[in-house]
Amino acid sequence: MKLQLQCVALAMATAMAAGQCSLPGGINGNSGAKDNTGFVNCHGRLKLGGRNDVQIVDESGSAVQLMGISSHGLQWFPQCYTKESISFLVEKWGINLFRAAMYITEHGYSDGNPGVKTLLKNIVQWTKELGIYVIIDWHMLSPGNPSDGAYSEAPAFWEEIAKQYKNEKHVIYEICNEPNGVSWGNIKAYADEIIPIIRKHDKNNIIIVGTTDWSQGVNNVEANPVANPHNVMYTFHFYAGTHMFLYDRIVQNAARVPIFATEWGVSEATGNGGPFLDNAKKFLDLFVDNGIAFSMWSYADKNEVSAALNEGACASKNWDQVSCSGHFLRSYIRTNVQTCSGGGPSPPSNPNPPPSPPSNPNPPPSPPSNPNPPPSPPSIPPSSGGGTCGAWAACQHDTSCCARGLSCMVQSQYYAQCRSDCPNGWACSSQPAPQPQPQPQPQPQPQPQPQPQPQPQPPSSNCGSPIGEWGNCKDNHCCASGLKCYQQSQYYAQCKSSCDKNGWTCKVLS
Repeated sequence: MKLQLQCVALAMATAMAAGQCSLPGGINGNSGAKDNTGFVNCHGRLKLGGRNDVQIVDESGSAVQLMGISSHGLQWFPQCYTKESISFLVEKWGINLFRAAMYITEHGYSDGNPGVKTLLKNIVQWTKELGIYVIIDWHMLSPGNPSDGAYSEAPAFWEEIAKQYKNEKHVIYEICNEPNGVSWGNIKAYADEIIPIIRKHDKNNIIIVGTTDWSQGVNNVEANPVANPHNVMYTFHFYAGTHMFLYDRIVQNAARVPIFATEWGVSEATGNGGPFLDNAKKFLDLFVDNGIAFSMWSYADKNEVSAALNEGACASKNWDQVSCSGHFLRSYIRTNVQTCSGGGPSPPSNPNPPPSPPSNPNPPPSPPSNPNPPPSPPSIPPSSGGGTCGAWAACQHDTSCCARGLSCMVQSQYYAQCRSDCPNGWACSSQPAPQPQPQPQPQPQPQPQPQPQPQPQPPSSNCGSPIGEWGNCKDNHCCASGLKCYQQSQYYAQCKSSCDKNGWTCKVLS
């Protein structure tokens, strides 16, 4: 039996390495090539529009859905980024967006390797010739403060870039990849310095600003946006094995904040673990429903789960030798991408529309007394429970799928989720999974135990070896030397060297 299990495991690993992993329902793994050459010619310079001006639209005001992939560090995998490789992605996968991640430290631009800027500019030129959009990514990561002295060249860099590309309709500026360990106020101050430098030359192209906690904090910006918000968007990053607790954050902010998912992965935040394809698809479907642009991390042949290519693919110029991650993205894009010929589902011009036209289509940002009217019952029937869908699973299409102890909680007429509690602002019409015989009283059924129902937790960390920085943890003993297990909320904790209280409880779990 042990030998059989080893053979099965080896066979599964071989299949995964060859990109032959099983895909979630709704993704056609056998769809043919999609060619998105000339996508920019169809849409021109992008801007913000749609309801509340939070969605990407083209020059004519029509909604545009960008789907693509990010490079890994240009300094580490330069052989992966050629006109030939990017042409293949455009002509065979159907991408309409490529993100060029120019690291600043870690042997990057300001760390003894100015040559990465040359490669970045080559990518900008190749994407122009191919007719797709490109993100110029100032990939700051460590240190986490975008105003740190390590990034002192930022003003001069953005002056040069904006001046050079002010007339290029396909260019998007990402001015700080993943701020961390600093408050939104610190990030905003940096953005308010850089944005005017770009706008001096380029009045209209989209600018993307990173957010707190490795660009997870899109919930912080609505009350305190940048000083000049014209065509400015805010970064959201997730990794499917670590960040499902952030799903509701997008649900709650997608109609109010211009969000751009410039980086995400099918793995854990470390780049390994998984792949968690069902989780990734839930996020991508939510992005498509709300017209949120995205690019996956990463187009590289690194030996890690999040890489789209198998090791050695770039050296052999085998651009379609995909890993499971690459197979998933290629298939999702081919199934869903918008093309000049009209292929793929068009993103909504009015994401998350209310069931009936509101009397005030642009309500003030202060929280309404009922964020999800109307008063009539939602059209999604409640769950009868007893199914196999776990916590956070979407249940609007199968309201009976929630596992015992969970209920299909209704957020709106269009979305529901298996949960043990109901967030503020949700309609919350639900029927819990079957429980022991309730007391015959008109009051809500009491819980079987006096303590609250257990909340969903992220997957347990394996303490067999120390967990490095950013790894999810359950207690302090799992973290590597110099790190502590800081709690963000009752749902999630991370091994970190320090903790910024902006959005975190910062309790050290013992």
